[in-house]
Amino acid sequence: MDQVLRIVFKKKGDKLIIPSKLAREQYKIFLSSLADGDDVEGLLELKTRDSTSAQLAKIHVMIKLMAMEQGSTIKEMKEQMKDECGMYDTVDGKKVYQSFAGRSKDELSNTIETIIQKARFLNINLESL
Repeated sequence: MDQVLRIVFKKKGDKLIIPSKLAREQYKIFLSSLADGDDVEGLLELKTRDSTSAQLAKIHVMIKLMAMEQGSTIKEMKEQMKDECGMYDTVDGKKVYQSFAGRSKDELSNTIETIIQKARFLNINLESL
């Protein structure tokens, strides 16, 4: 099985840094799992944020309403929706959820549609939002 580590770096001066503590820990775990002489392939791509605040707000409102209707917590519903959308990485057999904020407009549109479909399945009407 391929080992994969996805990290978003921040440029600071002439360096790329790992800004979050969780990502730094994931990096350490990934690095310790490698044997001397292993080849590691990398691709660096400039990440442009093209999502909209309105899309992010809509996603969070929809998740909150679904959680209230289902009697679950917002966190539980958010994780369930991220599962449905495949928004997680697996690190040491544990799911690490990705942020909605890092998604493109198209990805967020697909997320909104997935949430609407799930709500429809649960007999919750979110289409008027």
